[in-house]
Amino acid sequence: MVDESLAQNGKEVFVITAQGGKPCIKGSTTLAVTTGINWYLNHTARVNLTWNNLTQDLSQTALPVPAGEEKHVCNADYRYYLNYCTFSYSMSTWTWERWQQEIDWMALHGINMPLQIVGLDVVWYNLLTKDLGYTAAEANQFVAGPCFQAWWGMNNLEGWGGPNPEWWYKRQAALAQNILKRQRELGMQPVLPGYSGMVPSDIGKKGFTANNQGKWCTFTRPFILDPNGRDFATISDKYYKRLEELMGTSVYYSMDPFHEGANTSGIDVPAAYSKIAEAMTKANPESKWVIQFWQWSGAQYHVLDRVTKGRLVVLDLFSDAHTHFGDYKGHDAVYCMLANFGGRTGLFGRLTKIMEQYFAEKKQHGNIKGIGATPEAIEQVPVLYDALFELAWRNEAPNAAEWLADYATARYGQPNADAQAAWEKVRNSALNCETGLQGPHEAVLCGRPALEIGSVSSWGGTGIFYNPQDMADAAFLLLKAQNALKKSPNYSYDLTDFTRQALTDYGYFLLKAVKAAYDSHDQAQYARCRDAYLQLVLDVDELLCTNPNFMLGRWTQMARGIADEAKGTTAADREWLELNNARTLITTWGNRDASEWGGLRDYSYREWGGMMKDFYYQRWKTFFDNLDKGTQQPDWFDSDWKWAHNASLQYTEQPVGETAEVAKRLLGKYFISLSAGEADTYHAYRYMTNDAQQVLRFKALRGQTFVLPVDALPESLNAQLAIDFNGNGTFEAAETFNALKADIAADAATGFIPAQLSLNDGTKLTFTLIICDEIAEARTVSVNADPKQGTVAIEGTDQLTLTTRDFVTLKAKAAAGYDFMNWTNAAKQIVSSKNPYTYMGAAAETFTANFMPNKWGAPKEDRSELGTINDYGQFLTQLAASLNGQKEQTIYTAANCPETLFETAEMIQAPQGCELKLHWLARGGMGYCNLSAYIDLNADGDFDDKGEMVKAEGKKNTNENAQLNDYTLSILLPYTVPQGVTRIRLRFDSAWKEGYNANGAMPANAATTRMVYDVPLNITAQAATPCTVTVRSANTKQGTVDANGQPDTYTYKVGEEVVLRCYPAEGYELKCWKDKYNREVPATWADGNFLRFFAPESNTYKAYFQKSTGIKEVKADKNKKKPTFSLNGQRAEHLERGQVYVQQGRKFIAD
Repeated sequence: MVDESLAQNGKEVFVITAQGGKPCIKGSTTLAVTTGINWYLNHTARVNLTWNNLTQDLSQTALPVPAGEEKHVCNADYRYYLNYCTFSYSMSTWTWERWQQEIDWMALHGINMPLQIVGLDVVWYNLLTKDLGYTAAEANQFVAGPCFQAWWGMNNLEGWGGPNPEWWYKRQAALAQNILKRQRELGMQPVLPGYSGMVPSDIGKKGFTANNQGKWCTFTRPFILDPNGRDFATISDKYYKRLEELMGTSVYYSMDPFHEGANTSGIDVPAAYSKIAEAMTKANPESKWVIQFWQWSGAQYHVLDRVTKGRLVVLDLFSDAHTHFGDYKGHDAVYCMLANFGGRTGLFGRLTKIMEQYFAEKKQHGNIKGIGATPEAIEQVPVLYDALFELAWRNEAPNAAEWLADYATARYGQPNADAQAAWEKVRNSALNCETGLQGPHEAVLCGRPALEIGSVSSWGGTGIFYNPQDMADAAFLLLKAQNALKKSPNYSYDLTDFTRQALTDYGYFLLKAVKAAYDSHDQAQYARCRDAYLQLVLDVDELLCTNPNFMLGRWTQMARGIADEAKGTTAADREWLELNNARTLITTWGNRDASEWGGLRDYSYREWGGMMKDFYYQRWKTFFDNLDKGTQQPDWFDSDWKWAHNASLQYTEQPVGETAEVAKRLLGKYFISLSAGEADTYHAYRYMTNDAQQVLRFKALRGQTFVLPVDALPESLNAQLAIDFNGNGTFEAAETFNALKADIAADAATGFIPAQLSLNDGTKLTFTLIICDEIAEARTVSVNADPKQGTVAIEGTDQLTLTTRDFVTLKAKAAAGYDFMNWTNAAKQIVSSKNPYTYMGAAAETFTANFMPNKWGAPKEDRSELGTINDYGQFLTQLAASLNGQKEQTIYTAANCPETLFETAEMIQAPQGCELKLHWLARGGMGYCNLSAYIDLNADGDFDDKGEMVKAEGKKNTNENAQLNDYTLSILLPYTVPQGVTRIRLRFDSAWKEGYNANGAMPANAATTRMVYDVPLNITAQAATPCTVTVRSANTKQGTVDANGQPDTYTYKVGEEVVLRCYPAEGYELKCWKDKYNREVPATWADGNFLRFFAPESNTYKAYFQKSTGIKEVKADKNKKKPTFSLNGQRAEHLERGQVYVQQGRKFIAD
């Protein structure tokens, strides 16, 4: 019931109580009551009404009676909803039935100012044809079709998706009035589309003068009138009259003049804002201007000075990513969540952040008067919206974990530990984006086919910003709850979504495995991964078809159903709605130019059942068929367009199969789960290599049998376990077991030992065994260091000695001017270069931390922009190094933004002449930065010498450097680099910073306002892991080669000498040997026609020959060591006068 007296200081209030033995909801306004009803349903009755479950029959449900009174006061005067784009990406196919449900949803969430642009096309059609002299055909060249009216209304395009038939305008007029009537009945003040100067681009033909706005993604933009001119006054007056004729008036009008790169040439912009406000006020003296803050140019800020305070409401459109409330000069502002872009499918959000940030920002900025949701599309991730709009009725931020556990109970009608654990996994992964990422990371399954896909849409990215294990775990956990929750109307939806996301993430890594196998010419593995990838697309389709909310047919059938709301429509009308609009929007978006050159293709891709099978699978199948045959790929636009306009394809919204049954089968098909260990359950990806050494660790006691805790394997799989007992970086035959268990020798080396599970389907899982003793008695461990060089600590105590049966973790921190080097034991033996280092032996021991001088120093830090670095994610979360084809070893991690700008990674060991790769992942904001990478090749303490600047990457004055978020830097060390310690320096400077040199790099020691990372590098003489060496002749007609008795390709153990030799053909001699980088090998390796060395890495060495330079005499010199000669390819122990011999590829005659 409505009781206006409940209001407190002008604020709306609702009260949940009991009356007459029944629940009673009272509120100061209608919307307060409807919000209270929703609050009661979720928090007391445990009923969650949401987009996938908008109606629920409660007639047979005994609703619980509140035990006491619960009161909530609203803290947000403005509760805003929607975005122009939502009316195209989601609502463009809706009928009145679906609209009624949405308006009720708005009321349940307390929304009091929803954007309402349905009918804008009617307003313009009437304005053009009745007031401005346009014919119906001319008007239709301007007004866009059903699915593209958002961008037409935002002054971005004309006519696309049309022409609209006459019945369309009649239907729209009726729909608009129904929507507005219902919204107003519930107490909402709709935000109507105001006028800021848009006119057709051909307005000049009607006697008006307007500014050409050029192109938007190759579409011709509507022109704009100069608001300071007479024509603006004339047309704005007529516009508002036509608007009122259809929609009435409102307190709020939405206008975004000069949006996204508008041409304001010749326009007095500050004065223009005044004129736009005057026109609105003339139409309704009580009105307020609602404006979006989105990528404003400098000129757009003038609106803040030209509109009276109290008459402007600024939507801080993307508050969940970054806020700007301090920039609005005291004007009323709304904290907005923009959780989806383009309707692209994916679990994504910033759940915890919005809960905490909304209240923190309100406390800091008094002009925050409201809260809102501004998604480009809806009907995804409903939890975000349930949480967001509750904040308006709370006085402080809820505990996110507790709130979500309660939400899961409401979601399924009962508490369930597995479901709550699943949601907590999602909260800390997919719903915990900490960067400015625009919408979910993109599904490679839906991308234009290629072996490597960095983005599906032009402005997205496929990199996964969270640990995908969490998402897989969430799917498995929710699946466990099926017996208890399967009757819940929300369970199928969530299980479909969680499983879809887990499989989509899996597809990202499977495509990488396809590429790796293809690049390495491993045909068997390539075929396995390719076939698995194609099947995955079909399997995801099957999963999605178990729930109508994930089916293409729901979208297309609703679009076709629009024609049923008008009289006299035909099959052609239905096809126009489905093909030219609904299907085009989610594929090519525009015509060829807009799709391919404008970048709009796949911006609104959907991971939907029916579409996965008929659209995306067909693309991938065609791609792989052509790749395998070596034939040309098709014109993708042409094939996409044909599918979008293929009327013979029909799609249903009737689901097939049970979600839980399909999810169980598919999760078991693509994942191998391991339980126990030090980590949560780990889900290994089948058909590929999984590196889990950092996260998956199992304890194995010496003298006992270790059993790998793998869940049941499919009968078709055979397992093999390998353990690198000798620590040489390979799994040898003696270290391999044809079972899931292995005996650990009593004298096996203790420590963190690499191990690997291999399956006969191509699956490999590397993990870590902690081989240790059973520590039966407490032993004492001590640690020390030279206090001038650094400090040491033992984890868990403030003492430098600890007596315990547990493992002991030692930590070292270098003093200024020093770097950590290694740990030694009491016997002065080096035990580890890791910091921290964990000791797991049973004996008492004393360890010393050793440091070395740091002669490189650090750039001067200006930390004034640390907040920007944190907010935009301009820092590395992981840095890894790889050598010699080995797996990456993590040398630096950061869960949060560092407090300092200069960070030092762990030291890595690399031999002279090898290729070193550094791979990093950033939080997501490196697009705003440039990379400058250096190495001190002569170890003189600076980076100024020739060749020491190794890479400058990134464009200046732009945020289009997203490649730096997931980047691999290769550094080829010279053979001449001196042994010992040196440094690599990675600078990530702002793309707008001044001071870049002619090479595009920032000087290594320049003062910094962004992150700088140093990587200590210990240069050695040879590789620390086995190396595979191949010997080749550059021209077998000029000479041949061999590996001195070994196969031409052979893997050499650490410390094993490589001996290669060549045999020049008659008339030729050896010129030189070169490695795979086309570098000549060191002269010290040469021994005549032999090459003798210890390998720095796996490599291919070629012998190059040249024509013989002639025969020279060899004279005996008894004072020198006898030279080595060959005769007929064999070593000659004695020389015969007059005989021709060969030495170092050159011919000689003995005298």
